[in-house]
Amino acid sequence: VVLDPDSAAHRPEDLLQALSDRRARVLMDGDPTALTAVHAPGSASAASDATLVGRMRGAGVRWEGLRLEVAEAVHVSGDAAHAVLRARVDWTAYVVVSADGARSQRPADTGLLLDFALTRAAQGWRLTAVTTARAT
Repeated sequence: VVLDPDSAAHRPEDLLQALSDRRARVLMDGDPTALTAVHAPGSASAASDATLVGRMRGAGVRWEGLRLEVAEAVHVSGDAAHAVLRARVDWTAYVVVSADGARSQRPADTGLLLDFALTRAAQGWRLTAVTTARAT
C-alpha cells in the first residue's frame, strides 16, 4: 500500500495505518535513522519526530506496547505524487520505561482530526507535515 501511487486516493486508511505502524515502531525502538521509513527527508514531520526521539534517547526513556490506530481517514486532495489525508489516529495505552527501569502506564488517547500531508517518491508514500484539520 505504501508503494501504490493510488493508495492515498483509494485506500487512505490502509496507507495511513501502514505509516502509523512504522512510526509506532520508531518511537518504541528509539532509532532516529528509521524515521526515513515514515517521513520525507527534511520535512516538518521528520524534524518533529526526530526531536521527540532525541529527547527520549537523551533521557534514557523508552516506550513499550504503543500502537497508533487509524480510526478514520479520507482523501482530501492530491494526486499520485502528493496528497492530503484527513484522519483521526488514536494512541493505545502504553508503558514508559525510564532509565532506571521504572515503568509508568500511559492511558489510551483519542486523537484529534488532523490533516496529514504526504509525498510519494521511489520508496513510496511518506509524511511531510501534520496539521490541525481545517474546518469544512
